[in-house]
Amino acid sequence: NFGIITTIIKTRNKKGSYYLVRLNGFYVLLVLLASCFVNWDALIARYNLSHKDSAVVHKNFLMTLDDSALPVLLEHQEFFNSP
Repeated sequence: NFGIITTIIKTRNKKGSYYLVRLNGFYVLLVLLASCFVNWDALIARYNLSHKDSAVVHKNFLMTLDDSALPVLLEHQEFFNSP
């Protein structure tokens, strides 16, 4: 959506291509920076284990996640002990 908005602004205000590249590049940088602060392993483990009754959960994959996911995995310890 951001790219569409900046393209509309560019065409209405007769801005150059550099304006579009600079603004969209800054936006991509902000999104990448914001994604660095998310604990992805814990988020993946929490999501998979919350859907364990309705979907296939691969225990081996969850065991390969980073140590930051351990608190989430320990909350569902009974799931890993079952056959």
